[in-house]
Amino acid sequence: MTVSKLAAHSSRCSITIGSPVDAIVSKYVDHLRALRYADDTIQHYLASLRHFTHRLNKRLTLADIDNALVTEFVDLHLPHCRCPRPCMRHVNTVRAALRHLLAVLKQEGLCNVGRPQLHTPVDVELELFRHYLVDSCGYAQTTCRNRLWHIRNFLDSVVGQEPVTADRLTSTDIENFTARCFKGRCHATRRSYCVDLASYLRFRGLHGDDTRALLAAIPKMAPPIPARLPIAMTDRELDLFFAAFDLTKPIGMRDFAIARCLSDLALRRMEVARLQLGSFDWPNGTVTLTHNKGGRERKLPLPVQTAHALVRYLQHGRPDTSNRAVFVRQIAPYDKPISAVAINHLVRAAFVRAGLGERFRGVHVLRRTAATRLIRGGASLKEVADVLGHRHLNTTTIYTGVDLDRLRKVAQPWPERQS
Repeated sequence: MTVSKLAAHSSRCSITIGSPVDAIVSKYVDHLRALRYADDTIQHYLASLRHFTHRLNKRLTLADIDNALVTEFVDLHLPHCRCPRPCMRHVNTVRAALRHLLAVLKQEGLCNVGRPQLHTPVDVELELFRHYLVDSCGYAQTTCRNRLWHIRNFLDSVVGQEPVTADRLTSTDIENFTARCFKGRCHATRRSYCVDLASYLRFRGLHGDDTRALLAAIPKMAPPIPARLPIAMTDRELDLFFAAFDLTKPIGMRDFAIARCLSDLALRRMEVARLQLGSFDWPNGTVTLTHNKGGRERKLPLPVQTAHALVRYLQHGRPDTSNRAVFVRQIAPYDKPISAVAINHLVRAAFVRAGLGERFRGVHVLRRTAATRLIRGGASLKEVADVLGHRHLNTTTIYTGVDLDRLRKVAQPWPERQS
């Protein structure tokens, strides 16, 4: 279907574009086609553009379209939309359509949708802190995002729009902030606030500030003690889980290969999502992880069954794409790697199909199962820690309590009371 036919087809909506966006509609459709979107999806996206430009037509120029305007339209207008029907109101569809519009505008040099400008002293401070977390500490993206969120709340409550300096922070500020954040939250969340505050104050200390008194004001929170042994899957449950994937379909081949990586290699979901075609040394049967938690490279042996699953997917299930990620989307846009969230969803769906949905929900049980099987197989704590990528053996010791058969052999009988 040509661009003109697509536009004409979606003009069944009473909203017409009739705006500066008309100048890039052709490039917009070409962009979507390059990503191999279906014609029906392109029609829905064009209808979303009509809605967007109709609402903003009186004050819209291409230079005005940015992330803030899109967010305003999606979050504020759509939930209370009263535009004449028919018009596209589906939030996810409209958000996706406008995300592609921003991408096209950026490609054409018509707007700046790059990194947001730093408008306040807190923004500048958080950007410096972010570089410290990524470059010096090697923290994962999720850890950085959560830590920055907590520190933004802290700084906003203390300095507001004023310059951020250590002498503006007091022990009372720390105590008031933690007291406020602790209300109604569990031990683990409270501890995360304390850890994040300490991390930020150490960052300030590296810049020459004396933060010893501030660090002393942070409540001391003991590490959480697990209330029960880690849950691991039995061999029977693992067989049922693997049997839940349809290996006759490309998406089933992909999901099965992902499941084998999670279970056989004990990888985190983000580590699986970041696997590259160059990560594998096929002649030597190894995989090298470079984008992992902690930023440390580690090399693991590649089990035969995992290699077979990967080869099946790469030869018969992986779509043609220029992206070097091993696991990519099976629907448009194809040239994007699968996300960690999608991995969580596909594993949960497999648990449901296997009849294990009530017992298992998250991806991490596969990692725990792999560690448990290593312990039961006689591996040392150091060997298990190396496979899991743990820096400290204390993190791995929790798995020593799951081998009940070995524990029974060394457990002493409970002394009976003599009457």
